[in-house]
Amino acid sequence: PAQRGSTTSRTSAVGGSIGSSCPSTTSSQRPRMSPMLPVQPPVARVSSSGAREEQHQAEVGRQQAEAEEARRRQEVQRQAEGARQRVVEAEEAGRRQEAEVEQAKQRDVVKQRRELEDQQRSEEERVRREALEAEEEPKRIAAEQAQREIDRRCRALAEADRRAKEQAEQAEGAERRRHSDEAEAMNDKRRALQEAEELRRERADAEAKQQAEQPEQDRGPDSFIQTLMALRKRYKDTDPAGLATCLQTMRSYINNIVVNPVEPKFQRINCDNNAFRSRVAAFDGATAVLEALGFTPDGTTLLVTGPWVSANKKKLWEAQNKVDVILEQVKSAL
Repeated sequence: PAQRGSTTSRTSAVGGSIGSSCPSTTSSQRPRMSPMLPVQPPVARVSSSGAREEQHQAEVGRQQAEAEEARRRQEVQRQAEGARQRVVEAEEAGRRQEAEVEQAKQRDVVKQRRELEDQQRSEEERVRREALEAEEEPKRIAAEQAQREIDRRCRALAEADRRAKEQAEQAEGAERRRHSDEAEAMNDKRRALQEAEELRRERADAEAKQQAEQPEQDRGPDSFIQTLMALRKRYKDTDPAGLATCLQTMRSYINNIVVNPVEPKFQRINCDNNAFRSRVAAFDGATAVLEALGFTPDGTTLLVTGPWVSANKKKLWEAQNKVDVILEQVKSAL
């Protein structure tokens, strides 16, 4: 214990010497030490130079410790800042996720609403379409029936046209055969008429010569006037208009011969002609008037010859004048 006390006294003396050699400093001027670093107890130095060296090393150690503490604090601060940043980012991410979830929910709601609206519109459209179909069904059935009826009629018309064409072709073939037969018959008849006309011409020439040689007083009453007056008497009251047409037609026959005495076509009257049949032959006695004038019946024609016309020009002029007088009387009575 005595030695321990002596040692303590030496330490105190050394400390006192160290304290007396160092400039006095107040507590406020002392460097601020980190509470986390342990305070190193002063080491007694034997000499002042060793104390300064030790003090310098202590100061360097202290500065290094402070620098290390500052770095540690900065690292801790960076870590805390990074943690706060991560927390903020996590919160932001959470808010974004919540916003996205909310937007997704809203989109789902809008989608569901649109789907419901589409379903409702589809249902309304279906109901409306079914109603229209129900209304249009009778019309459609009627239109189909009408179309079937039209198709049936078209087919019937087509069949009728086909049959008509076949019949027309058959009739045309028959008509061609008939025309061919008629042409042959007409050729035969024409040859026969030519021969008969030559014979009649010779006979008419002989009769004309005989009449020319016969005296006027021996010929008896004019048969032309008699038949013409009989025709007028028969139809002047019952059909004066038809009688006028009949006389006008006969007057045209006579005038054609008078004006064209050498024209063969005016020396022949076709009795099968519709005009002759309706205007002349339909009146009883009209054909007899032409025969009394000098026309000779020959089957379906009335003929006069060129020599007879040349020999009876005066008679034809007188007959035309007489027909004009009767015709004027009949027209005035209409």
